[in-house]
Amino acid sequence: RDALSLSEGDQVVFRVIEGERAILARTPDLLELAGSVPTPAEARGLSWDEIRRRAWAAQVRG
Repeated sequence: RDALSLSEGDQVVFRVIEGERAILARTPDLLELAGSVPTPAEARGLSWDEIRRRAWAAQVRG
C-alpha cells in the first residue's frame, strides 16, 4: 500500500501477463488527469457546445 500510495477506498487494476505474472497498479483519480492533455490553440476559450459543433462538422467533412 505504501509503495503505491494507496488509501482506503482506492481502486487498483490487475493485469495478468502470459498467465504467470500480474501487475498491480493504482487507478488514477480523474482529477489527477486534469491538464494532462494539451488543448489545441484554436480550441482555447471556446465553449463545449462550439467545440462539439466543430468536431461534428469535421467528422461530416471526413
